[in-house]
Amino acid sequence: MNNYRRLEQRSIYISIATTLSMSIFGIGFGIWIQSDAVMLDGFFNLVNFLMASASLWIIWLTQKQENKVFNFGYAGFVPLLNLCKGLLVFGVSIFAFTGAVGALFHGGRPANTGIAVVYAIIAATVALIVAFIQRTLAKKTNSPIVNVDAKNWFINGMISVAVGISFSIATFLQTTRFDWLVPYADPTIVTVLVLIAFPIPVTIIITSLKQLMLGSASPEIRNDVKALIEEGISSLPWQRYAIRITEVGNSLYLHFYWLLPADDAPVTLMDVDKMRSHFNQILMEKYPNMTIDIIFTQDEPWFMTMNDQRGVESIAKIS
Repeated sequence: MNNYRRLEQRSIYISIATTLSMSIFGIGFGIWIQSDAVMLDGFFNLVNFLMASASLWIIWLTQKQENKVFNFGYAGFVPLLNLCKGLLVFGVSIFAFTGAVGALFHGGRPANTGIAVVYAIIAATVALIVAFIQRTLAKKTNSPIVNVDAKNWFINGMISVAVGISFSIATFLQTTRFDWLVPYADPTIVTVLVLIAFPIPVTIIITSLKQLMLGSASPEIRNDVKALIEEGISSLPWQRYAIRITEVGNSLYLHFYWLLPADDAPVTLMDVDKMRSHFNQILMEKYPNMTIDIIFTQDEPWFMTMNDQRGVESIAKIS
């Protein structure tokens, strides 16, 4: 766990240092050559810098134990941070899009396209290297904070690549009879890039809102957990079961309703503890950040009332 935290913090430090440098570089370079596309790239880095700084505080919070105020710990702050990050990227994108569309309808905007290509090469190289590093760390830590950060770096890298290609084309057009198109290059690039990247912040916003509202875990996780449950209880007595599972940040919460056969011999508390231990071991090997609550019962009407009648499907054992 300590190694996991160190890797997570290391990834945030990498983002903070790189985004601060690239935001200053991008915004300053964009002002110098009068390019909104370059400044947009710089503003994306500025957003990442602000969110990376906030991430350090969130990581510190998630290490704290549950208490009287936060009975379930601080995992909820992770999707809150990702929601803020998605909203900021969304806001910057909308601002850049409206400005670019306005420029297209007013004769375009002049820009030094040749120098912009140099910026794009530098920015794309840095962003894609950091995206690769963050993606590697995200796989090692299974951290949603690092995972979102890796996606943002990939967006920045692709924006820079597209900017470089587009400005290279615009630089070439300056030597042809289509040179009148060059002023439209910058706002066109901004418009296209925002439209391409738009689904990513929207997806982050929807996912984060779902987690904050305690929505069900993703279908992939849910199906995997059900497969592990089937394995865990296959050798144990059961008649029906039902699950409620939600994902908050990198934490999973599972409520497991376990209906024991009513015609079996009475189950002792010691038997229940052994069943719970066996069941927990199988799930926790795959999901160490899972919190599991198990409700044992032989009262089938109550079981059906708590689950099927409330819209939660229960699974019956096939004889």
